[in-house]
Amino acid sequence: MIGQIEPVFLFKKLVGHFISPVFFGIGLVILGLWLHWRGKSVKLSRTFLATGILIPLLAFNSGFADLLNRHLEYVHDAMPVQRNMAIPDLKFLVVLGGGHVENPQLSSLTQLVNPSRSRVVEGVRLARLYPEATLLVCGPQGTHHSRPHAAFLAESAIELGVSPDRIMQLSSGRDTRGEILEISSVVGGQSIGLVTSAWHMPRSMALAAEVGLNATACPADYRTQSPKSTFGSWFTFYPPAYETTSRALREYVGILWLNLRG
Repeated sequence: MIGQIEPVFLFKKLVGHFISPVFFGIGLVILGLWLHWRGKSVKLSRTFLATGILIPLLAFNSGFADLLNRHLEYVHDAMPVQRNMAIPDLKFLVVLGGGHVENPQLSSLTQLVNPSRSRVVEGVRLARLYPEATLLVCGPQGTHHSRPHAAFLAESAIELGVSPDRIMQLSSGRDTRGEILEISSVVGGQSIGLVTSAWHMPRSMALAAEVGLNATACPADYRTQSPKSTFGSWFTFYPPAYETTSRALREYVGILWLNLRG
């Protein structure tokens, strides 16, 4: 089984690294220069050159980044501030993994990358609204880490006031699909609140539905502040917009892959 899963896992990771506007733009520029050097179609070479420059430029544009991200983040409503009777009792609150850096001089919460920190904070907030729910935190060991990512999430939740007795760690899943399968094996048909970044929620909920999880979306870590665009954002170019664009593109590719798999 491992031999069947490993190549697919590595392939997805490799594709994810290459879904980069800058990488794609450089490829088009190189292709355009090669066509120009070979004396091929001048019009086609100029098209490749212009497109190769335009794509990274758009990726740094705040308006374009927000446009891509908005159609991911506002698919599912955020959980209410107060406990809502319209939402069923949640038996489990599941926080999907995101990443961390290891520095023993820092608290576990500080060692989490921003998406993971936002997710665990939302998980803790919901744990206070649903005091009877078990908090499940997910995240694998990782190649260069001494402990599973789930351990850092659990320790962060404890630092924020959650009792250790309420927390369960899941560390076998190596990607979102693996995490969802592991969650399903633990919770069965019981109701769960699925906590992950808002931009990651559509794909996560699709995977949850695929395995029959009784999941309620609990989005966190919003990258766009409003469901409506602002005119001024289309005149703003800055590095965080590039990160948002790249992340959104990877999510769209992941959703496309799910649809192709049926």
